[in-house]
Amino acid sequence: MRTTSIHGIILKQKVLFEKDKILTIFTQEAGKISAFMKGARKITSRRNMHAELFNMCRFQIYTTTSGNMLINECTALETFPFLRQDFFRLCAASYVAEITDRLTAEENPSEKKCILLGTTLKMLADPKSNTLLILAAFTLKILTLLGNLPNFRETASHREKLFALLQNTPLAKLNSYEYVPQETQLLFRETNSILRRHLSQELVSEKYLYSATIFLISKIPSTYKGNR
Repeated sequence: MRTTSIHGIILKQKVLFEKDKILTIFTQEAGKISAFMKGARKITSRRNMHAELFNMCRFQIYTTTSGNMLINECTALETFPFLRQDFFRLCAASYVAEITDRLTAEENPSEKKCILLGTTLKMLADPKSNTLLILAAFTLKILTLLGNLPNFRETASHREKLFALLQNTPLAKLNSYEYVPQETQLLFRETNSILRRHLSQELVSEKYLYSATIFLISKIPSTYKGNR
């Protein structure tokens, strides 16, 4: 039995016995873990304010002799409030979290994946960022980290040049590139098609993201180079 302090991002939560939660957390120290938080849904619970989806938190975890993990303390370090104010970006964050959950095994630490996840959420929470471009880049980057994709060559076809750009450019620098909405939508669809080959079933978050994307694209003039 031991208590450890870890840092991580909440990918998923499941309500248990009405007032409790089981959280799926992607951590720097232990990779993806599942931990039980008692009383997390009580109105008076201070931890309930911190233990929300996509929050980057510091956790005090107690591990029992049987290997179960219990959360004693949870303190939010970054809450990305803009994600909850914009439905499209909220769908995008759900998409990123579900991909991370589906493609990573339990207790398999990866500092690079953890940094990629945190950076992606920060970029999605920036109202100036190009959401679909960030999603396309995240998809290529995480599949590359998992060893499922080769490094695309900038000297190849136009499509592979774009993939190489997304694969190798830091997310923060993608804001300097401008694409018409239809082009970013195409890049997203193509990287999503690549992603599907590595999943056993469709992402739950995907249909909501596609609905939000189609609605937004239909409202933007084709000559406008926007941030969506």
